[in-house]
Amino acid sequence: MILASEVGVLDIPPEQVLRKGRLQPGRMLLVDTTEGRIIADGELKRRIAAEHPYAGWLKGNLARLEDLPEGGRERVPAHDTVVLRQHAFGYAFEDLRLILAPMARDGVEPLASMGDDTPVAALSERPQLLYHYFRQLFAQVTNPPIDAIREELVTSSTMLLGSEGDLLNPRPEDCRRIRLHSPILTNAELAKLRGIGGQ
Repeated sequence: MILASEVGVLDIPPEQVLRKGRLQPGRMLLVDTTEGRIIADGELKRRIAAEHPYAGWLKGNLARLEDLPEGGRERVPAHDTVVLRQHAFGYAFEDLRLILAPMARDGVEPLASMGDDTPVAALSERPQLLYHYFRQLFAQVTNPPIDAIREELVTSSTMLLGSEGDLLNPRPEDCRRIRLHSPILTNAELAKLRGIGGQ
């Protein structure tokens, strides 16, 4: 089996090729070396889904944020410390102007480039966050924002709070998580999450 990002990476005589294709978005395949065959997406997902009663586990353990009881007092951010906190979390003027301002003003994800042409952190004269020292350089390509509605097969803005548990040995307790429709929370929603520990 040969996997590559482009066709023609290796020169294989056509008579030796049994099957060729591409791995589609949201699809999987498994090379089973014991059975000597490739297990396709549908069969693989059906097999894994039937291993445990996942639907029952989720019904008994998964909580939705909107179903949680109201939390305590909402904390109002101290606006006089905004600049200090922006510095602490590494926000630059460019981040505020090109990313946060369009999101706050228009309610849309801003257009940005996939590449990163900023100097490497080790050569910068400004203080850098630790993770800036560990990054991969990409080609400079402009991409539209990811649309979680049109591309719901491969992406979603829904997220789960809580431990995933052992992925190789799933248990019902691993489904004790809180489902959020968006990673962005209001102050009231944050107060609900803070109130969980006091119950």
